[in-house]
Formats: sequence, structure tokens, C-alpha cells
Amino acid sequence: TVLRNTADAFFTSGLYDAGYRYLNIDDCWAEYNRTENGQLEPDQEKFPPGQTLQDLIDYIHSRGLLFGIYSDAGERTCANHDP
Repeated sequence: TVLRNTADAFFTSGLYDAGYRYLNIDDCWAEYNRTENGQLEPDQEKFPPGQTLQDLIDYIHSRGLLFGIYSDAGERTCANHDP
């Protein structure tokens, strides 16, 4: 996936050696609306079974990198999603 390739690129491009450690993802990673309980859930099309968000995070951590994720406390995200 693009995000796994990005994690790998930290090493092939020299970013890791230069001190970069964080791979952050921005808006649009979650389903368009929150659950009935107000929880955010990863978009099932972007993170299908076998390629879940947790699988991605585990991979990033296994490479020695840190993972960051965007959220929003407002009514909508920049892409007009329900944060």
C-alpha cells in the first residue's frame, strides 16, 4: 500500500538516518460518519480485512517508526467528514 511504501521509503531515502521518525496520516482515513456511540472507525474500503489500520500501525512500529493520525474536535473535518 501507499502507506507501507512510505514507511519503507524512510529507509531507502535516508529520512530515517536524518532523524525522521513519524509517519502521520491526515484527513479521510475514517468512515464518513461516527458510530452510534460517537467512535471513529477506519474506512473499511481503505483498510479492508487483512489490511486494517491496526495492521498498518503494527507494520510502521515494526520498522521502528512512530505513527500519528489526524482527527478533529470540531463538527466537521477539512474534507467535511464527521470527525
